[in-house]
Amino acid sequence: MSLEAAADQASVQQTMAWQARCAVPPLDAPDEPYVGPRPFDAGDSVWFFGRDREIIEIASLVVAHPIVLLYGGCGVGKTSLINAGVLPALDEKGFDVCRFAGERVEEGTNRGERFSRAARVGAPMPAGFTADEIRAIPNIYVFSALASLARKDADLRRLATTGKTLDSFLVEQVPLHQEAKAKQVRPLLIVFDQFEELFTAYPARWREQQGFFQQLGQALTARKGPSLRAVLVIREEFLSHLEPYAGLLPEKLRTRYRLDGLRTDAAVRAVKGPVEKVDAEISFEPGAAEQLVKRVQTFRARCATGEMRDVEGAFVEPMHLQAVCQKLWHRCQGHWRARPAETKTITEEMVQEYATVEVALEDFYDETVQQVAADAGLAEWRLREWCEKLITPENTRGAVLRCLDDTAGIPNEAVFLLDARHLIRGEERGGGIWYELTHDRFLETIRASNAKRGIQEQREKLRAAALSVVVLALSDLRLAESSRGRSLAGPDADSVCRQPPSRGAFDPVETLHNPEVEFFLCQVIKSNLPNEEKYQKLIRLFELQESLNQRLWEAEGPDDRTPAGMQRLVAAVARRAGIWKPAELLTRTLESIRWGVEYIQRSRRDDRGWGYPDKHYSQLWATGHALMALCAARPILPLTEDTLQAINEGTAWVLDHPAEWYVERFPPPEERSMYEVGIGLLSLARTRRVAEPALAERARLAVERTIRSLCEAQNRDGGWDAGIWRDGRPDSNGGFSEVGGTSLAIQSLAAWDDVGPSQIETVVQRGVAWLMQTENDDGSWNDGRCDTRSGHWVSGHPSVMKTCDAVRGIRAGVTLKKASGTEAEYERPIRKAMEWVRRQEIRVRTDHGGNAIGWAANSRSQDHPDAVITCMTLETLVQADDVSLPLFTANAQWLMDSQDQGPNSATRGAFPLGDSFRSTLCLLEYYKRIRTSPFFAVAQEAFRSGERA
Repeated sequence: MSLEAAADQASVQQTMAWQARCAVPPLDAPDEPYVGPRPFDAGDSVWFFGRDREIIEIASLVVAHPIVLLYGGCGVGKTSLINAGVLPALDEKGFDVCRFAGERVEEGTNRGERFSRAARVGAPMPAGFTADEIRAIPNIYVFSALASLARKDADLRRLATTGKTLDSFLVEQVPLHQEAKAKQVRPLLIVFDQFEELFTAYPARWREQQGFFQQLGQALTARKGPSLRAVLVIREEFLSHLEPYAGLLPEKLRTRYRLDGLRTDAAVRAVKGPVEKVDAEISFEPGAAEQLVKRVQTFRARCATGEMRDVEGAFVEPMHLQAVCQKLWHRCQGHWRARPAETKTITEEMVQEYATVEVALEDFYDETVQQVAADAGLAEWRLREWCEKLITPENTRGAVLRCLDDTAGIPNEAVFLLDARHLIRGEERGGGIWYELTHDRFLETIRASNAKRGIQEQREKLRAAALSVVVLALSDLRLAESSRGRSLAGPDADSVCRQPPSRGAFDPVETLHNPEVEFFLCQVIKSNLPNEEKYQKLIRLFELQESLNQRLWEAEGPDDRTPAGMQRLVAAVARRAGIWKPAELLTRTLESIRWGVEYIQRSRRDDRGWGYPDKHYSQLWATGHALMALCAARPILPLTEDTLQAINEGTAWVLDHPAEWYVERFPPPEERSMYEVGIGLLSLARTRRVAEPALAERARLAVERTIRSLCEAQNRDGGWDAGIWRDGRPDSNGGFSEVGGTSLAIQSLAAWDDVGPSQIETVVQRGVAWLMQTENDDGSWNDGRCDTRSGHWVSGHPSVMKTCDAVRGIRAGVTLKKASGTEAEYERPIRKAMEWVRRQEIRVRTDHGGNAIGWAANSRSQDHPDAVITCMTLETLVQADDVSLPLFTANAQWLMDSQDQGPNSATRGAFPLGDSFRSTLCLLEYYKRIRTSPFFAVAQEAFRSGERA
């Protein structure tokens, strides 16, 4: 393959990954007047204020000229202005525009729904297209635009091979969206949004750019059907790229409109207008909206004297304004719910307390890195470190260059996602794309947020711990070879081995990369370690401590600096764990997940819910876990129409069966199990970003009341019982708290904190504190119930299941940042609990000669692992990120071995005991873990090296 073809194929893959995963879900709630940190879409036009002048001027230019160029800086609101302002205005002026931005709809719909309002010249290649098919496309930019405009049922392969031009395509489409008996033909309008993609997507095919402009010019000037208008929307820094082609377009592309940020008066209208629209009873106190705008306009800047001062900018960033307003709105809603008799007026005091720009931007930054880390399969702290690299020592914005596969050590897929969420922006300089933060306001935001997460402190602790592991490993290897009576590495390695493990004077990176240490490791591995007892001891050491090494490799990257000796040592550990061929392990795990998901979809009942095999009816516990598994599979497996239908119908089933989980008020007229309430809330939290908007809105309204009742049901000691009782026990004398109910309550509040009451922070803090107080000295938690008055347990014994429940609850509270205290305070009980859980592992020989490796609810009285408990435990261990890869690989392989893989299509993919839902969910978490594990990457490279040798 030529270099040009290789670059083209890489560019295609990058763009496909970018477009497929960069969509930010809209907020469709009718009482949500602010869209937050995302562009407005067509359905948000009712909330779009502050751009009246721009809408009139741009619409007038479109009416008077065949082509208009709209340009401006990154983040000034170009896409929002087009979607929610210009296109609705042109629709009223008689232009033929589509109602749904960026979508292709099926045949049979009305005019205007045939075309996307926004065509994309850098649209992703259709699924299933091979590299040869992509290279055979005559003009990839024309095809990208046509593919984004085509009907959903269009034959895109035929469209690619026929070489259809833009004009001929539009002529063919005219009869489909023009009414035959219409007296007046409506002019067509196409908007090319993000037009800079013409110069950034598919760089190896730059010669086809001129052909695109030629076809566009011909379509605008030589139309046989209705007249055509076009709007090009491009970032300001790409204007110079258009100049060589301007002569190919009508009027030489002289009609241009520059869009700035919001001026102060316009920003005030953008703040007040949506509130007045959503509720006539809600208003801003005089001066409150102006104060909010001023706070957003003000930022820290270096003056001529060299001092940092607060400066009021000339413009307001629309995205920042929306983020602050949305935060203010949510806090005000909670304020008014807690004080129903109070007048609904947004005062200056509320703005002062709730509309803190720094808090809003910090929340936006936290949510962005968490979501991108999950979507891209990266550790969140790696993304945080990468973002901090964009800040120079002088506290200014720095820039990093995008390479073919990564940008400054982070995969380009994650960079594209950060760009799509407007945390960073790309700029072409000197023939390359450079990324920087979108605004100076993020400088302090990123550093403050990272400091709270203790990134630097965590890294130093990991390095010190990793050094101890290296020293212990070298010492143990030394003992393993002591019987030979001679040193394999010389005095340098001896001096390393003599260092006490607690000493932190050595840099672990230098130790790992020390030539003498590498030689020592190579010689020991080469000798095959004849002393089996010492070899077993060494393997156990790395099984218990590998997570520390793994985190070090995450910090440094498993790159060329990783010593060959360490690679061989990792390979040895992998062999002992049964990971003979890493690539095959990934393939097998993915295949097992696919079978499990297919089985879940096939096993739906007639009422569209799910149930366990021993029940003939659908159950909430089964339906909730089935929905959670289907949603968790979305980043790994394609979201097919069947899967989406199953999610929608399953969500509807949960909403149609409120008697099992819905709590309208407290105390409830009927008792509710906390476990049913929790699984109902958690499953709806998973589906709300995937399910239909109408279902998501139904869920939000029901969940809001249940969350409020959940807060009121909290006991005085901070815990929750296993149920929500009719007698309102938390408000009466006494009661009981239970670990499982408390954990589910905290997880539910964390999943729905955006709809909860204002006191949700205090509620979560008290719940996490109760869990930490009830941990046993050995790191476990008890089953049974705890008396809220005396603190004594009733029938309480250490339980693997309850310990995992507690860890989930603590992690949910800490992740939400609602729990008070330092991060170390929560790491200690979680680490202690995970060590206790590992000690409860059960290993027995099966009837087939294999090993059953897992856990039971009570290891004291059970001698065989339970599949359901093992799934729950593994899922907790993986999420806690505090366990070695070899350990849970053996457990996961036992689960996969137990899966039905027979020819019977009805049961293939099912897991033992009928809990295929939790088993599939567990393997999904495991797959995400091994796919991004540096230990796995090093092991894979070691095996590749061995195969080549």
